[in-house]
Amino acid sequence: MARIVLNKIEKFFGKNHVIKNLNLGIEDGEFVTLLGPSGCGKTTTLRMIAGFESPSSGEILINGKCVFSKVRKINVPPEERNIGMVFQNYAVWPHMSVFDNIAYPLKIRKMPKDEIKERVERIIEVVKLRGLEGRFPYQLSGGQQQRVAFARALVYSPKILLLDEPLSNLDAKLREEMRFEIKDIQRRIGVTVVYVTHDQSEAMVMSDRIVVLKDGVIQQIGSPAEIYEFPKNRFVAGFIGISNFLKGEIIEVIGNDVEVKLLELADKPIVIACHKLKNLKKEVTVVIRPEDLEITPKGNIKAKIKKRTFLGDHIDYIIFAGKEIRIKAPKYQIFEEGEYVKLKIKKAVIVED
Repeated sequence: MARIVLNKIEKFFGKNHVIKNLNLGIEDGEFVTLLGPSGCGKTTTLRMIAGFESPSSGEILINGKCVFSKVRKINVPPEERNIGMVFQNYAVWPHMSVFDNIAYPLKIRKMPKDEIKERVERIIEVVKLRGLEGRFPYQLSGGQQQRVAFARALVYSPKILLLDEPLSNLDAKLREEMRFEIKDIQRRIGVTVVYVTHDQSEAMVMSDRIVVLKDGVIQQIGSPAEIYEFPKNRFVAGFIGISNFLKGEIIEVIGNDVEVKLLELADKPIVIACHKLKNLKKEVTVVIRPEDLEITPKGNIKAKIKKRTFLGDHIDYIIFAGKEIRIKAPKYQIFEEGEYVKLKIKKAVIVED
C-alpha cells in the first residue's frame, strides 16, 4: 500500500513559520493536489515527503513505515523512500539520449543491462516516446522533454510519484493536453500521485482530492466538486473559480439550509445551503458563482447591464443590482450595456470569513 501520512507537521525556516500543524492522509493509488498561491507551503510539503527537506517537528509515514520523526530521530534519505519526482524544469541530462536519460536511475542501481532495456522500452510505450529513443533533449519539444522526465521518474517502479508544477513551462495548449496524459498514465500504472500547482484548472481536471493551502495551513480538503460547490471559507471560494460575495442576514434555519436575506441584492429572502457550518452568526457571507445567476423575465432582482464580454462559449456580464456582480450567461443571451434586466438566483452557499 502506497499510503502517505503526515502527522502534526511543522516547518520553520529561521523565524519564518511556513507549515503549521499539517495533518494529511493520502490513500494508495490516489491523485492528490496541493493547491494554493505562491508561498503557501505546498512545495515545501512535497519536498518534506520526498526527504529533500526535514520537518521541524511531526512524523511522516510511507507505506506504514516511519520515514521521519523528530522525536524518534528517524530521517530516511530520499533514495530509500521509493519515490519518483518530476521537477518544474524537467532536469533532463542534455548530453544524454532519451533512452539514456530514462535508463539513468536503473544504471545507478546497477541493474542488469537486459532488465534496463526491458524496463526502458516498456515505459517508453507508456509515455508515448516510441521512435525518439536516440534523440537528445535539444531535439525534443517541451512536451516530449516533460514525458522523458516522467518516464525517468517511473522507470524503477516507485510506489509514489511527486510532481512539482511540472507543466508551468509549457504553452497553454500543451499544458491542457498534458493534464489528460498525466492522469491517463497514473490510472494505467496505479501509482500514488502528489501534485503541486497554483493552477486551479490543473487541480480540478486531474485530482481525486484537492488540498487547499494558505500560509502553511490547510483551508479545505475535498473532491474538485466539493471544493467548488461547497467552499468552506471566503479564501477557498475566491481562489477556486470566480465568486460573487454578498452580505446576508439569517432569518431562519431550515434543517441543513437557511433562509437568508441578501442585504445588498434581493428584496425577498432566499433559501440557501449552509453546508454544515457551525456557530452561524446573524450576519453571514453568501457566495454565488456567476453560472448560478440567471437573467430571466421571471427573476425577482432588478439589475442593469454595465459591461458585456463575449468569451466564445458564453457571455460574461458585469451587472449592477445594489452592487456589481458577475454573471455567466449562454452566448445566445445577448443584452446591451445600459439595458435593465431581471435576475434569478439558482444556487448560493454560505462560507466562513
